[in-house]
Formats: sequence, structure tokens, C-alpha cells
Amino acid sequence: MPVRVAVQRATWDVMHHRLVTPEFVTWLERQCPGTRVEPVSDEDILNRALDWFDAVFFPGSIGSVMCVEKYGESYRATVRDFVRRGGCYIGVCGGAYAAVRNVPLRQMTRLAAAGALKNPGLLRRAIADLSDFDRSIGRKTGRAASTKMAGAVGRGRLKTFDLMDATASAPLFFGDPYFIKNRWSKMVTDGTMLKVRARVSDTAHPVTEGHAGEVFSSSYSGGPILETLGHAVVPLAVYDLCDTIPEADGKVAVAYARHGDGIVILSGPDFFLPFDAEPGIGVKEGMEPSVPWLRERIIAGHVNCRRAG
Repeated sequence: MPVRVAVQRATWDVMHHRLVTPEFVTWLERQCPGTRVEPVSDEDILNRALDWFDAVFFPGSIGSVMCVEKYGESYRATVRDFVRRGGCYIGVCGGAYAAVRNVPLRQMTRLAAAGALKNPGLLRRAIADLSDFDRSIGRKTGRAASTKMAGAVGRGRLKTFDLMDATASAPLFFGDPYFIKNRWSKMVTDGTMLKVRARVSDTAHPVTEGHAGEVFSSSYSGGPILETLGHAVVPLAVYDLCDTIPEADGKVAVAYARHGDGIVILSGPDFFLPFDAEPGIGVKEGMEPSVPWLRERIIAGHVNCRRAG
């Protein structure tokens, strides 16, 4: 019986529409033998579609970051219950922010605001580049997220699933308009991903068995730096001498925790994506993930014996 993996596809997030396509589903299944991958909307999740899956994969972008903020307590409780009863939560980039206990939102907002004030013209040009690529990024996704994000900023706290006792800090480059204009926005317009280095922890763990101490490079798009980990959280990899995010050196990049009978794996790096993606951060047949062994271990590595069917 295949491992059934649900991939969140936020209907209001243009970037999810570009990533979680039929081509992506086929590609991921071929990259992870023994899996059956299916996209699920947030509305599907609210209707308990996850009961039929072994794992749920929140792949990133604002659609993953803001999902609890947008859909509320019933959505949060549904996902928490899925994991508690034996499911696996896989959160990458935005999906990792959505799963930790604490996201220092006011600190992140001050960082972004300082960058905007430093060079507002450069930031406007970065936004214009994204708009020229796909106007619905701002018109659809931006408008859908702005009200909820304003509420979260005013509160000083992002609503999350609270599946892992950790703090998710954003990289400092979000306060650098030059970096946003000339490197970060290129991921969307050109598909040229950022890169980070990470080192696998020396502690033995089934997810990283055979790779202890190994250094690997991964695609990256702004995922969290995991800090202040609770005692039950296991660091699987740390950032290592990264030019992209030098402030993260030695801090946790990938972590594992239990929640009830289930497991939670969070990653700042986009290990499942290629270094050179399609414009809009999409994939096509023939592309290789940046960290093949980690993608297969994490995405295809969990069976929920209590799933509905």
C-alpha cells in the first residue's frame, strides 16, 4: 500500500497554483517511489480530508504561512488532531513558520519596515517586477493576505498550529531592499533559487541515518531559522557557513518532534525543490531536487496506521 501524501494547495495563493500542479504531483511521486501524492485545498482539510492520508505536506509561500490565521481555530484543531492520531506534518519554508509555537512577528515587521524606509524606490521596483510577471500575485494573493496579516501584526503574534516547541526567525535579508530586488524576487520571475549550506547533526536519527555530519547544499527561499527549541525537539541539520544567511550559522535548519502519536518535521531549506526551477517556482519532468536523499526520507518515510483507508 503506498504512502499517501496530501499537499496543501491554497486556492487564494497564486504561488501554490504555480507549484502544486498535476506535473508537480507526478514529479514528486516519481522522485519518492512508493508514494501517492494528492493536492488538497484548505477547504478539503477543514472537511477532514486528511483522515485518508499518512502525511500532509505544507510546501511554503504565504498560503502556508497564513493558513491558520486565515481559516481559524477549527482548521488548526483539524490538523493538530490529524498529527496527534498518527499523521505526519511536513512543513517547509512557509509551512515551517506555520507549525512552530512562536513567530516573532513584530520583530519581522520592524525588519521589513526598516528596509522599506532605507530604499523605498528599490523595493517598489521589486514589487513591480513581481507584478509584471503575474499581476494576480498582488491582486489576488496580496489582497487576500493583507487584512489577516494586519491583524496578526497588531496582535504581535501569528496564529500557528503549535506543533513544535520552537521559535521561527526570518532571515535578515528581508530588511535589505537590494537583496529583495536583485536576488529574492528572481526566484519568482526567473526560477533561480537561493542556496544555503547545512550540516547534518551528529546525533543518530532514522531520518538522517547514514548521513551524520554530512554537509549538503539546498534550494532556499526565505524559510525560518529555528531557535529556542524545546527539550523534546531533535535538530536534524544546522545551517553551515551560508553566504545567503550568515546570521544563521550553527542554528537549526531542519528539526523533528513528536506530537501525540504523530511526527512533525520542519525545514527552512527547500530541500525538495531544484536549484533552477521554472519561473514562478514550478517544476517539470527531468528536474532534480536539491537534496534527493532528504526529500525521499522525509516525504515518503511515514505510514499512519490509523488512517481511514
